[in-house]
Amino acid sequence: MGMRMRAIALTLLLCLSLALPLSQAIEDANFATPHDEGTFTVGEADIYWVGEDDETHGARMYYPATTGNGTAPPIDNASGPFPVLIWIGDESEDIDNYGWIGTRLASAGIIVLSLPPDWNAGETYVQIKDIVRLMLRLADNNQNGSFSFDPDNMRDAFDLEHWGVGGHGLGGIQAADAQLVISNGLALWMPHPPRAMIG
Repeated sequence: MGMRMRAIALTLLLCLSLALPLSQAIEDANFATPHDEGTFTVGEADIYWVGEDDETHGARMYYPATTGNGTAPPIDNASGPFPVLIWIGDESEDIDNYGWIGTRLASAGIIVLSLPPDWNAGETYVQIKDIVRLMLRLADNNQNGSFSFDPDNMRDAFDLEHWGVGGHGLGGIQAADAQLVISNGLALWMPHPPRAMIG
């Protein structure tokens, strides 16, 4: 599907979602309590996992921390679990260009994993399966704790029932693809498909 057709399809999906009756759009009662920006100090760390292509992938994680802002302080899992947003960058953008998004959302109690924008758009389906593998890694962390070189306190830090995907430019298109494919074709792999899509 061409870029133009994807944009039209995404626009139609957004219009249809706005047309839903309010009673269908209300979130269930078990969603995490929202926090104001600046509620939490923010930690920043790079995490790694093996993807569908058996290659190591990395993401920059921004998260509510127990102590002052900085590199790899412990996660504030006592205040969690926190919803998760996987953010996909645009072509030719550096991962650091999205630090302001990660920092602001993390200070409001959302864990953000910013993916590097160097993934090939032609391999979107492989990338989606890599996102599934990333979420399975977080599920393992949520149950068993931090791996070596991870920030401490990953156990019970992630609200994996409430996560979403988002992105900028090409990353926004890939996020829309990921939301649709994981919610449908890969639903058996994921107990909870993404509940949000931001582009």
